[in-house]
Formats: sequence, structure tokens, C-alpha cells
Amino acid sequence: KDNLVDQMIKMNEKYAQNLEHIVAERTSLLVEAQGQTDRLLCEMLPPSIAAELKAGKTIIPRNYESVTVGFCQIVDFVYLMGQCTPYQVISFLNEAFMNFDEVIKCHDAYKVETTGETYMMASGVPSENSGKHTFEIAEIALEIRQKTFAYKVISASNWHLRVRIGFHCGPIAAGVIGLRSPRYCLFGDTVNFASRMQSSCEPNQIQVAESTAKILMEHAKYKLTKRGVVRVKGKGDVNTYWLNEFVLNDEQSTDAGTSSN
Repeated sequence: KDNLVDQMIKMNEKYAQNLEHIVAERTSLLVEAQGQTDRLLCEMLPPSIAAELKAGKTIIPRNYESVTVGFCQIVDFVYLMGQCTPYQVISFLNEAFMNFDEVIKCHDAYKVETTGETYMMASGVPSENSGKHTFEIAEIALEIRQKTFAYKVISASNWHLRVRIGFHCGPIAAGVIGLRSPRYCLFGDTVNFASRMQSSCEPNQIQVAESTAKILMEHAKYKLTKRGVVRVKGKGDVNTYWLNEFVLNDEQSTDAGTSSN
């Protein structure tokens, strides 16, 4: 029979083993939680900015001489909301935007944010890419438009997914806004101009101003069709172009329930 000292030693050993198990279990939970936090941070911010924040660095706002900002908006979204349940609408948006995200991942660009039915993207910021940014956004715009042709919302049989896309190249300012929920935000006339290119666009078209069109004209793969003069809020009359102009074929329908929102 163990004496009192032996019993105390065994009790301490058992306690130590149990404590090690608890520490290991909680460490595993902590690592898992940290991983989820890191993934969420990378979803909210460009990877390079997220890495700097995790390292405890201060993100200094800065100016960029040339980037390309793009906007993509789903057409007749209000009509869709009237035909489907909230669950169906949110499920559709999640699926559509996740597909757009997959396109973005294949290019040197990132999703800035989504607001309602509008998807904002940018290239050349925060990592500059030597003038490639306009072509990156052009490729993304073409791929996103191509993906929309395959969508069919069962609960709105006479509604077909169509998008308006506009983008613009120019200078911006960028920086992180917020502490609890930090966002990498872009500011400047280029952002506003890109938004106007989208809002004044026609369904299933990709619109750019003449200055951006001239950059794309350097490559034969891009076909720019002059749309003409468009009145742009805050800019007056602007010459714009369609990028690889969409032309309806027998497999694509223009039925959309209501006019463009």
C-alpha cells in the first residue's frame, strides 16, 4: 500500500497530465479561432494589408497615380426581390457574388466591397502592377459577363441575370478605415467616374470612357465600339465605348420584367 507521500506524488502526476490535456485542447481551439479570424480578415482586406495589420504595423494612407476601379451591378434586382422570398434573394446573391469572387482570384485584383446588388473591384492597389491593372479589370469584366449567361432563377422564370459593368483608370487615395471592422477604402474622382460608367451603362454591356478605351486599344483582343456621347453626372458630356459589345443571339433572352434600375 502506498504511503501518503506516494499518493501525493501520483495525485500531482495525474493533475499535471489532466492540465496538459486541457492546455492542449484549448490551444487547439485558440489556433482554430485565430485561423478563422485570419481568414475573415483576408476576406475584408487585400492580403498584403491584412498581413501588415496582423504584424501590428500601421497602414499609412497613400496616393496611387494609376489604378483601375470597376463596378458591376445586377439589372432589375428590385423586380427579382418582388418575385422571390428573402431567402431565395440572399441565396442567389451569395451564389452570384461567390462566382464573381472566383473570377477575381484568378487575376491581379481584389473585391473592394459589395453594396446591395453592386460589386466593386480594383486592380493596381494596394500592390502596384506596372500598368497591367486596366487589362486585369477588363478580363474580369468579360469573364463575369460570360458567367451571367448560365444563370436561371427558378422562382422568377421570366427573369434573366444581366449586369451593367463600368470601369475607369486614374489616380486614387486609399487607406484603412475603422478599428473593429477595418475596411480598405478607395477615394477620389476615379472611383466616382467608374461608378458613373456603370450606372449609365446598358444591360449586358461593359462601358469605359475614351481615356480608358485608348489603353485597351493597344491590344487587338479587345474590340472597342464607340457608343457616343453620354451625359455623366458631375462630368458633363463624355465619349464612351463598349468593350467587346454584347450582341443578342438566339440562346440569350432580353426578358427582364421591368426597366433597368
